[in-house]
Amino acid sequence: MADEHWYVLKVRSGFEQLVAQRLRRLHLEVIIPDQNSILYCRFNLANRRSVTSLPGVIDILGAAEPIPLDSVSLKLTKRFF
Repeated sequence: MADEHWYVLKVRSGFEQLVAQRLRRLHLEVIIPDQNSILYCRFNLANRRSVTSLPGVIDILGAAEPIPLDSVSLKLTKRFF
């Protein structure tokens, strides 16, 4: 759990609920914001293939390497949901 961080996932429009459901089946934490095509998910980046291979997941947002959200950003996001 120490290696798990929150990441922003880009998903196909309209697939937010389906992807979130499948991520939860993998026992991952998921937040669905009001923005379309975006999910927040907490996972170990070493397991990224299990996340990005799900139907509807386009990519993990970030530069060349995915960038985890810091705890301050996540707390601010959780306030709105």
